Amino acid sequence: MKFLTTLLLCALFPLVSNADETAEAKNMIDALKKYRKALVEGRTDAAVSLTASFPGLPIEAVKGETQGLVDAASSGKLKLWLFPTSAKVIDGCGVLIIGDGEEPDADDPAYMIKQADGWKVLLELTNWNKPYFKLSEEQQKAFNQLQTHVAEQKKVLRASSDPKVE
Repeated sequence: MKFLTTLLLCALFPLVSNADETAEAKNMIDALKKYRKALVEGRTDAAVSLTASFPGLPIEAVKGETQGLVDAASSGKLKLWLFPTSAKVIDGCGVLIIGDGEEPDADDPAYMIKQADGWKVLLELTNWNKPYFKLSEEQQKAFNQLQTHVAEQKKVLRASSDPKVE
């Protein structure tokens, strides 16, 4: 397992700008792996504990949404990914672009935020712009920059996967 983590970090190293960001990317990946494992194993409470909390976002709503993901994972309707192709961190906000390892166009962002007890996934993993997240102006600005990064990276990924016609 350590070999795979090392290999993953080596693959991510050129995609992040400095050593601090590389360490944060590793921490984000670790948190996302734990979240994914909790979903696959049907451990709703564990997945909820890895989900960002915000004032005004009822824990019952988080549990209900997470239970839906657990159900989808157990029935095979949720494709469970963890092949990061890019990582970026700005001021405690982060994104991993993840995919299924098969289809480059299927790569999606996983937006995360660093809270007091570590990196947490946002309740709607691929969407950060929800009013119930109660983000500060600085966090909104960071997530806007991360969204731009995702769009740029998707263009690069698509271009590199397109068959070359001569």
